Amino acid sequence: MKFLVVTNAPTLIQKGHYCAYAPYVREMDVWTDYVKAYKLVSPNQYSQELLTLPFKKQPNW
Repeated sequence: MKFLVVTNAPTLIQKGHYCAYAPYVREMDVWTDYVKAYKLVSPNQYSQELLTLPFKKQPNW
């Protein structure tokens, strides 16, 4: 199964990995355990400091 996520939560690239707001990443990691591949449609910048984590399973862009 493939999964498309459309969100206003910014997805950032940090140290070569896609990252986002930590609580959001934890929730997405649960969902992505059940899919073969997924894509994110989201903003790619954020002007303030943000507590981030990398996604356990990186999105297919």
